[in-house]
Amino acid sequence: MHCFKSLQIQFSKSNNEKEWNEVMTKTVLIFALLSLLAGVSIAAENAMPSQEKLYELQEKCSKNADDFVIKKKKEIAFSDYDCYYSAHYNKKLNKCFVNMRIHESSDDQSSMTGYYLYDVDEDILLDMCGYFSPSTEDISTIPEIYKLMIQDNIKTLKSYNERIKPYMTK
Repeated sequence: MHCFKSLQIQFSKSNNEKEWNEVMTKTVLIFALLSLLAGVSIAAENAMPSQEKLYELQEKCSKNADDFVIKKKKEIAFSDYDCYYSAHYNKKLNKCFVNMRIHESSDDQSSMTGYYLYDVDEDILLDMCGYFSPSTEDISTIPEIYKLMIQDNIKTLKSYNERIKPYMTK
C-alpha cells in the first residue's frame, strides 16, 4: 500500500501526464511480472511428483493391486483359475490401475480368457474383453464358426489393448 501512496504523491507533485504514464506502466509491468512468477511457481509445485514421491506412489500401487486382486478373486470366485495381472501407477491421472487376465481351461482343452481393467483406488471396472479358444490347435479341423471367433478374438484383444493404453502408460 505504501507504494501506491508514494506514486500518488509523486504524481500530484509533478502534474506531468507523461511522467504519470511512465510510472503506471512500470507499476503494471512489475505486478504482471510478479503474478507470472507466482503462477509459474504454483504450476511447478503441482506439475509432477518428485522421483522419490513417484517411487513411493508406484510401490503403494503395487501393494494395493496385490491386495485388490486377492479380494477380487474371492468376490468373483475365480480362485481356481489362472490369474495374471500387472499394476500401473499413472502419474498423469494420479491413480493406480490393474490389468487382470483370467484363464480357465476345461477338460476338453478349450478355454476362456477374460481381461479386466480396474481402477484400484475406486474399485471400478473400467473395461473388459473375453474370448473363447477351441480345443484344437489344428486350424484345419476347426469349424468355420470357430475360425471367425478366433479372428474376432484377435481384433477384440487388440481393441482392448488400445483402449487401456491411456491408463496403463505414462
